[in-house]
Amino acid sequence: MNQSMTWLDAQSYCRARFTDLAAVTTMNDVNRLVNTVTPGRSGSVWIGLHAVGVKRWVWSMGDISISQENMWHPGEPNGDGECVRSFNGSWYDESCSTVLPFVCFNDSAGYMITKTAVTWRDAQSYCRQHHTDLASIKPEQQNLIRHESSLWIGLFLDSWEWSNQWSHFFRHWAAGQPSLSSGSSNCTGMSLSDSGKYAPYSCDVRQPFICYGDDKLIKNQIVRLKFSCTGKCTLNDPSLQTAILNEISKKLKSMGLESDRKLSWRKGQGGEVFHQERKPRASSNTACNKP
Repeated sequence: MNQSMTWLDAQSYCRARFTDLAAVTTMNDVNRLVNTVTPGRSGSVWIGLHAVGVKRWVWSMGDISISQENMWHPGEPNGDGECVRSFNGSWYDESCSTVLPFVCFNDSAGYMITKTAVTWRDAQSYCRQHHTDLASIKPEQQNLIRHESSLWIGLFLDSWEWSNQWSHFFRHWAAGQPSLSSGSSNCTGMSLSDSGKYAPYSCDVRQPFICYGDDKLIKNQIVRLKFSCTGKCTLNDPSLQTAILNEISKKLKSMGLESDRKLSWRKGQGGEVFHQERKPRASSNTACNKP
């Protein structure tokens, strides 16, 4: 929606006309949303992620059914950090800026251990670029990395949720975000110039936004057009009709009214889009009354 609103106003707009502000649950969603926006546009757009203040340990891949019971080392987590390392079969909370080797998960190859030491966020970026994501570890799979030195895994502390309250914990934060200095920046914008990465903003900032909704919730708008022409009219020529649609689409985009729904002509019973409207002829009664 190419109109600037606060986050709450954007949420209300999306809920009234579609389903809600956009929720992003995979990297495919990130790429699709970035491609939805007009090419060349920069800045940020609202998405549905906002802070709720309640922190919980969640997986980078968004898994919600993996148990975390009996995996923590006794006394952990103890507040050392908001990311998790695995060591000798147990989990420890750790500062996300610590550099450690890490374990990725690949949909086709399984667990992939990388010995290069990096921060948790850099490990997440690497895994998403080259595999699927930082690994989620089920209790029965812990033996696969039990004898490895400290490794980053995909568990992290999160206090954000989607506007539609979906339990998906996929996050795509920009470097250093969300920071401790974010303060009252409790709503999330997606950067159009930084590969769709997130950053927190004050919810009162006004910016464009992305809604989502089923096709059945998006009404078709039918507009009647009237053209005038001189000489022979050829408006039912398919190539001319395509050219007219292209010009209308360009005009709508320039007005900020672009849509990912394709414009099309509505055909009449005879298969024609246009019918010629003839002007009524002057009255043929030319008789004059004698004085």
